[in-house]
Amino acid sequence: MTDERPAPSAPATPVQLRAALDALPAYTPGRAASHRADVTAYKISSNENPYPPLPSVLDVVRDAAGSMNRYPDMAVSGLTTALAARLAVPGGAFVLVAFHPHFMIASGIPTHFRSSSGEEVAITTHVHLLSEQVAAGLGAGLRLVEMREAVIDERWIELKPRWEPFRGHPISAALVWRSDDD
Repeated sequence: MTDERPAPSAPATPVQLRAALDALPAYTPGRAASHRADVTAYKISSNENPYPPLPSVLDVVRDAAGSMNRYPDMAVSGLTTALAARLAVPGGAFVLVAFHPHFMIASGIPTHFRSSSGEEVAITTHVHLLSEQVAAGLGAGLRLVEMREAVIDERWIELKPRWEPFRGHPISAALVWRSDDD
């Protein structure tokens, strides 16, 4: 199968980043935990915490546990809306880049298993459409100005040879939004 699509071109309007982003230092991963015979050392990542969760966090987790049998909002509508309102500056753009919903399903989210009693169990799956993400942006009062999707191609297969069966499948999506005020 030959890919006859035109090569991607540069966007007509380059995305302008907020000046505050230029001031952020580049991420540098931490050192590994040092080894000493008399001490058991653990390395935790910068997003981990050695202390137990706060009571308020446990309350939120308990409340959410009652609905953990349901799919989350894959479009992350509330977060998208809040981030767009917070980060989109006048004349700026809000860019959402994500794994393509199709790939998340096609690449093997388990849908069947056998319980410990031997019972066959099937989990209903739902392909979360990009239209849900578009609806979230429109609901936030934004205007979609560009949308790109990428597929598994030679570059991906070189990095992940096991993904050969997914050649040609969508892998990622990027949506560029602007405020209606611009």
